[in-house]
Amino acid sequence: MQRENDSGIVKDSIVDDFEAMLRSIVDFSGTTSFLKEVPILKNLLAISQGIRDVRNMMFCNRIKKLLDGMSSVTQEDIKKFEKKFENQSEKEYLCTHVLLVLESIAEDEKTDLIVSLFLSFLKSKISKVNLRRFLHVVDKCLFADIVWLNQFQGKELLSKNINLQGLVGTGLVENVDGQFSSDDGKSWDYKYQKSNLGSSFCSAAFNDTYDV
Repeated sequence: MQRENDSGIVKDSIVDDFEAMLRSIVDFSGTTSFLKEVPILKNLLAISQGIRDVRNMMFCNRIKKLLDGMSSVTQEDIKKFEKKFENQSEKEYLCTHVLLVLESIAEDEKTDLIVSLFLSFLKSKISKVNLRRFLHVVDKCLFADIVWLNQFQGKELLSKNINLQGLVGTGLVENVDGQFSSDDGKSWDYKYQKSNLGSSFCSAAFNDTYDV
């Protein structure tokens, strides 16, 4: 890679490096040829053509993480993946959705969560419906709130926890109890706990990587 003061030269060099990496993957040589069945990998060279600004460079780094994660995918995983869809267009629609979420997230730390969720789906650990549901959560919720959820045990009062407030309505936490507010003794303060869906999300999205 060139190391010039001109940021344009450096950027073009990075693009060339990334494009070369994509070409080596899209060649699908040897034992990884079965990966060509995953639409997410089929048109990556087209993506590389538009890498000319910071946001697109960030997207490239996210794609690289996705590709690195897919090194653990087996041929048997792909066979199971194929059976989850009624037709090719449905499969491509879901994979396009994964890419769109990867591109749209404002917090780069969420990349690992998206990669883990997609791999969990490929390995049949979560359903197609839950993959889309969980991607929506990652897209809309703050990363700090999601990390907090992974560590959340027991019950918390809604009014006392800002992370919990950010997760209400996602289905990942559920109301189980409550009490009158300690502030005025009149208003009702709800207690929440992590739901079964929330536990499923955390299992799929985390590998004990993050601390609160």
